[in-house]
Amino acid sequence: MIYIFTHHPNIFKKENILYKIKKNILKDRGPSAVLESLTLGLNKAKIAYSLNSPLKKMETVHILSGVSALKWAIDLKRSGYIKELIAGPNLVVTPRDDNSILIDKNIDKILLPSEWTAKFYSSISPEISNKIFIWPAGVKCELTHKKKSESLKCLIYKKKY
Repeated sequence: MIYIFTHHPNIFKKENILYKIKKNILKDRGPSAVLESLTLGLNKAKIAYSLNSPLKKMETVHILSGVSALKWAIDLKRSGYIKELIAGPNLVVTPRDDNSILIDKNIDKILLPSEWTAKFYSSISPEISNKIFIWPAGVKCELTHKKKSESLKCLIYKKKY
């Protein structure tokens, strides 16, 4: 079972309150699209997961977003309650942000959305290069067509020109 966290489990943490507000107002943006992509893939692969519900001992924990959630998970890993800790891709802009949290030796894998992001992170912090894995998250791949004769059309939107 994989335990996925999008925010700190303490409901009174500022990050948790912001997560709830954003989830209700901005439904299909950034981190929520990544979460949707992850859960869709896990469901297809028939991999059991739990979302934002901690237990006493957790085999594999994936902190999808939220620096305070990652700090919480690092503390649990140090205490022996987590066997494998996966971080990313919605955490920090650079590996040196938030007191270099991604450099922590308790993080086993770091997920990044692209090759260039992996190169960028590795250039800033070469010590984490062997932990980096690329996962192009947040991309909806499920396309359904009503007719076989329909042609597939694609629109690419470049957000920041």
